[in-house]
Amino acid sequence: MTSTGTKGSFLSQPMVKSVLVYRNGDPFFPGRRIVINEKKVSNFEVFLKEVTGGVKAPFGAVRNIYTPRAGHRVRQLEELQSGEQYVAGGREAFKKLNYLDIGETKKKTAEVNNEVKPVTHSRITVSARFRKPLQEPYTIFLIANGDLISPVVRLLIPRKTLNHWDHILEMVTAKVTLRSGAVHR
Repeated sequence: MTSTGTKGSFLSQPMVKSVLVYRNGDPFFPGRRIVINEKKVSNFEVFLKEVTGGVKAPFGAVRNIYTPRAGHRVRQLEELQSGEQYVAGGREAFKKLNYLDIGETKKKTAEVNNEVKPVTHSRITVSARFRKPLQEPYTIFLIANGDLISPVVRLLIPRKTLNHWDHILEMVTAKVTLRSGAVHR
């Protein structure tokens, strides 16, 4: 291959532009970088469709592209310059905002406190949690009313079931067999 053939194939590379696009009237949208490739974006309508998906505009489809400073309308793909910023708008008019300063948030410098305060220890003695015994279940001794022959029955109720009164009554019924049936209260 000759050097002119290599140079010719290099020149036939598609033109690629990169622009930063803001939403019209949105002071909090930091802008979205859109890459314009000749093979993918062939005309201005395809570019508007690409921008619509890129900026996810709340006003619907992007119909107009404006310059951020003066609000001049861009009508052709060739008018877009690589590395520049633009504003995407719908059918509404251009809203004048300072679009170029939206993405720049100035970080506040935190005050540096070079003074180190000594640690003061407390003399309060508190028992550690790991030394405390586990919460044991409640123990209830059950005596059947009016039945002197049956012995006293011990029932252990876990702490988790204390909030469920129906479950406690079922446990008591299972432990104590009554002639009259289930325990109701």
